[in-house]
Amino acid sequence: MVDSNSFTGADKVKRNLKFTAIATVPVLVVAIFLLTRGISEAWILIALAAAVWTLLWVRFVGVGTRGLPDQK
Repeated sequence: MVDSNSFTGADKVKRNLKFTAIATVPVLVVAIFLLTRGISEAWILIALAAAVWTLLWVRFVGVGTRGLPDQK
């Protein structure tokens, strides 16, 4: 069974944010490359990366890297 705090501890928050940065930066680089080549649909990739970061911001606003309180 998965521990309810497996994704919310302070070390997990830093790990998850680092993974998100590592995963979204190459997507943004590829999107910018595609935009310079004239493929306008690459805006979708930028929108998806922005949505991921927006969801993270909404979830962790005011928490910082302290971690979230214990989850029930």
